[in-house]
Amino acid sequence: MRKLGIIGCGKMATSIIKGLVTSGHLPSHAIIVSDVSYEQCTSVQQEFSVAIASDNSKVCESDVIILAIKPQTMKNVLTEIAPTILQHKPLIISIVAGWTIDQIRHFLNNSARIVRCMPNLPAAINSGITALYAQSDVDKLEHDKAQQILASVGSTLWLEKEDQMNAVTALSGSGPAYFFYLMEHMIQAGQSLGFNEALCRQLVVETALGAARLAASNTISPAELRRSVTSPAGTTEAALREFDQHAMSKTIQQGIQAAYHRSIELSKITEV
Repeated sequence: MRKLGIIGCGKMATSIIKGLVTSGHLPSHAIIVSDVSYEQCTSVQQEFSVAIASDNSKVCESDVIILAIKPQTMKNVLTEIAPTILQHKPLIISIVAGWTIDQIRHFLNNSARIVRCMPNLPAAINSGITALYAQSDVDKLEHDKAQQILASVGSTLWLEKEDQMNAVTALSGSGPAYFFYLMEHMIQAGQSLGFNEALCRQLVVETALGAARLAASNTISPAELRRSVTSPAGTTEAALREFDQHAMSKTIQQGIQAAYHRSIELSKITEV
């Protein structure tokens, strides 16, 4: 990959740039970016020494293009860059939520090779998980290019079917918010027990971090790990019994199902 172009300089795009440059996978001079906000572009340029362009089409003269824009701007941007994409034929990586490969290709003269991705928020600290999907026209070398780029911000996995992206959105795309929600209310519970917020935050965040690391380093299932912490008639069992009485397990599953169905809805209403 000689040159990477990125349209959109938001948080996720900035995380990818940071991951690629700091890991040494791609030098900053091989990256060119554009954004509707000139200030955002110059900020990224000053931090990482990448090139910037005021014209999205100029960015599309690269070997690989990342679309990192807001879904509502997608149609206009695709229409704008379509002639350049047709001429230069770059690989396109889309991290735009709600837009399927066929919907993107529709505005690019049905000729582009596209990898669709769903990274999540921890990519900002190189701890994300990104699901990728590509159709059969994307070859192995292009698979490897896409994977290398997204691996710069965390782990990666490939999906067998594009519609699985809706489940990924519900589980890992929205997933960090579920853990933040639990942490938020654990902190509030700690404050009600007499601790100050700073102490509660430290206890909760470090506990969450340790639990995640323990789960990641074990072949033991989370259910088994939970049971190993739960002594009969002990404090943990008292809390879990209360959770069960309020159908917390069912509520969590229903919430994720709601996110899944909303992801499907958003894909269907995307304008083509």
